[in-house]
Amino acid sequence: MNRQPLLIALLGFIFGILWVDYITMSRFVVYFILLFSIVWLLLSLGKTVFFKRLKPFAFVFFFMSMGMLLHQFNSEKPKLAAFNNRENIVFQIEKKLNSNENYKRYEVEVLKVGSRKNQSPFRAVLSVSKEVQNLDFTHYYYSANAFIKNVESPKFDFLFDYAKYLSRQGIYHQVWIGDRLKSSPKPLSFSDKIKQFRLSLLTKISESNLSPKTKEFTKGIILADRTEMDGDTVADFTRTGLVHVLAISGTHMVVIFWLVFFVLKMLLPLSQKKLAIILSLVFIWGFTVLIDFGSSVVRSSIMITAYYVFILLDRKPDLLHALSLAGFVLLFINTNSLFDVGFQLSFLAVLGIFWLNKPLVLQFPKPRNRIPKFMIALFAVSLSAQLATLPLVLFYFHQYSAMSLVVNLLIVPFSEVLIVFSLLMTLLFGLGVQVEFLNKIFDFLVLKLLDVIHFFSAKDWAFQENIPMSLVEVLLLMVILFLLKPILEKKSSKQIMKMSCLMILFLGFRWTLDFYFLEKNEVLTLENRKKNILIVKENSNISFYIPQEMDKEQLKKYIIQPYLSSRRMSEYKLEKLPKGASNVLINGKLYPLN
Repeated sequence: MNRQPLLIALLGFIFGILWVDYITMSRFVVYFILLFSIVWLLLSLGKTVFFKRLKPFAFVFFFMSMGMLLHQFNSEKPKLAAFNNRENIVFQIEKKLNSNENYKRYEVEVLKVGSRKNQSPFRAVLSVSKEVQNLDFTHYYYSANAFIKNVESPKFDFLFDYAKYLSRQGIYHQVWIGDRLKSSPKPLSFSDKIKQFRLSLLTKISESNLSPKTKEFTKGIILADRTEMDGDTVADFTRTGLVHVLAISGTHMVVIFWLVFFVLKMLLPLSQKKLAIILSLVFIWGFTVLIDFGSSVVRSSIMITAYYVFILLDRKPDLLHALSLAGFVLLFINTNSLFDVGFQLSFLAVLGIFWLNKPLVLQFPKPRNRIPKFMIALFAVSLSAQLATLPLVLFYFHQYSAMSLVVNLLIVPFSEVLIVFSLLMTLLFGLGVQVEFLNKIFDFLVLKLLDVIHFFSAKDWAFQENIPMSLVEVLLLMVILFLLKPILEKKSSKQIMKMSCLMILFLGFRWTLDFYFLEKNEVLTLENRKKNILIVKENSNISFYIPQEMDKEQLKKYIIQPYLSSRRMSEYKLEKLPKGASNVLINGKLYPLN
């Protein structure tokens, strides 16, 4: 408690957020809990011995109640207006989102609906025909005839809850427009100018002489724009466990910080090291503004800033303090950030490195020179981060590649070089400069990297999908990983016994769930893109009855695989339905399709 008060407070704050999110409570009850926590904390500051002993608990309880109150405010659902099928709307662009096969997609703020006078502005996800020219931030107002719909939660538990995902961002509506819309310009705000500048950089990269895949890679690795990236490329990165390379993450920000710091150290006198640090921090925050405050970029920038503030104050840097401060800032701004998968994985990765890196390094013989030392350090950092995030990766994505560690060791050092190269190319494109031989070298390196990643991705024997994982299993695995440190350091038989008992408990719980779902029989009818699908499960036999014209890849990605992992199964059969069928006869039983 005395060594890491900020981390303990953060954990209490997180527990409060989770409590309110999973247990419905009135605002009056939350206010009462907060008042009680304040009184308890004040009493613990007095001279009474009894309350002094409870001071640590009062401290944690206070931050827990603060988390409860803030999340109560952030999670309250507004009263949703009812709309007709089609309305004339006026809106402005907030953010560009990933496109799909039919539409370009944007996050927008709808300012006006029809002739309604008391309609409050609301945020929505806009889908617009691909035939329409890209929307930008130079036009403040867009107007069009649109179809507006409230986002609805799925009917079954195994389907992705898109409504809940959007609600955590304050979005409750989807909007579709065709190819007819009007626009009217106005003077841009500072925020709009930044967004438009970023959009112009993306356009300049698109207009460069680079190959299409290299263009999209550059946009993703530097400007955090994967909206037009080829689906096969994203799949290759996902299958090899390298998707973090495409996202602007801590690795990117550290590389950029050190690049700027190195240049400034060369330009400034040795006595101005602190000035170089301050200017480097200013640069990465400017970069954060350019990326439009992407959550992963903000996390990394706060952590780097907190870490180097210790150095500026001539204090020993503390990784956990930096991590805790970053967590508090982000969660105070928006408690729903806690439920962002990137937030959870990045913080667990840092905790894993803090907890397991040193014990893993100690398992190797002491290196005699820098090269083995660097390789051991790289291996230990990569392994500790992957071990810490593995339970959540399996919980959210239900897939894992056995080659992930090897591929990360090979690719990550090279990707750091490409981050620097990509930053240089982006700066040149922004200045309107294209150096042909640099374009060719950069293009060659990126394409070779993509080829190597595709080579590893194609190794099906190393890739496993539909891995079942429940929340209880995740928690048990995390406790097991927590015990790994004392086992590696002390090799205590007592700790090994504890871990063995937990492993038996984990396997027992897992086998129990496997048996339960094996014996479970069910018949489900669901609608996907206005087409009905029938799922019939009889013990281990699962059949999907689908319309003949349905896209099998989309079906597998969004329905079959989620269903199999949720029911802890791996085998299934695909059956085509006759055209116009309204019922299906299976083993003498007639099942309706609606």
